[in-house]
Amino acid sequence: MTLTRDTIGQAALTLIQQAGLPSLSMKGLATHLGVAPGALYWHVDNKQELLALLADTILTSPPFTPTTPTPDTRTPATLANDLRTCLLAVRDGAEIVSFARALHPEGPTPITPITHAIRHHHPHAHHAEWTARTLVHFILGYVAEEQNRSELTRAGLTQPTPPTQPTEAAFTFGVEAILRGSLHSNPT
Repeated sequence: MTLTRDTIGQAALTLIQQAGLPSLSMKGLATHLGVAPGALYWHVDNKQELLALLADTILTSPPFTPTTPTPDTRTPATLANDLRTCLLAVRDGAEIVSFARALHPEGPTPITPITHAIRHHHPHAHHAEWTARTLVHFILGYVAEEQNRSELTRAGLTQPTPPTQPTEAAFTFGVEAILRGSLHSNPT
C-alpha cells in the first residue's frame, strides 16, 4: 500500500470508528498501517494536523458536500441537517471538527456554505455570517452531546436514550429558532 495523506486519514478514521478519538495515537496509527511512526510524519506534521485532515474529510463528505458540481440550492435548514448527518457518521465527529476549527479557523469550514444559503434571506453579509456561525456552534454542540451520550452508554455509564426523547424534533426546533430569530433581529 502506498502511504499518502488520504490513506493515513482513512486509517485514522477506521481507528476512531473502532475505539474513539481518545485512543488515536500516531504510534497506533503507524502500527495499524504497518509502517514505522516516522513514515507518517512525511505526510502529516503532527496529530493536530492529522485531526485537521480528518475534519476536512468529514466536511467534504456527502451529504454536506454534494458530489455533483451543480449550484447548491439547499436551504440553511437542509444544510444544518446534512452537517449533522456527516458529523454523526464519524465517531467523535463533532469533537474533531470543533478542534480543527479552533486550530485552523481559516481552514475548511461548514460556515461558508451555510452563510451563502442564508444570504438569500438576509441582505447584510455580516448578519448572514453571524447567523451561520451561531447555527454551526449549535450543531457542533448538539452533536457533541449526542455523541458523548452514545460513548457513555457504550461504556455502560448511562442508559440508552429512550426512543421517546425527541432528538430529531429538538434539533429541528433549535435550527428553526436560530434561523427565525435571525430574520427578526436588527443587524448592527
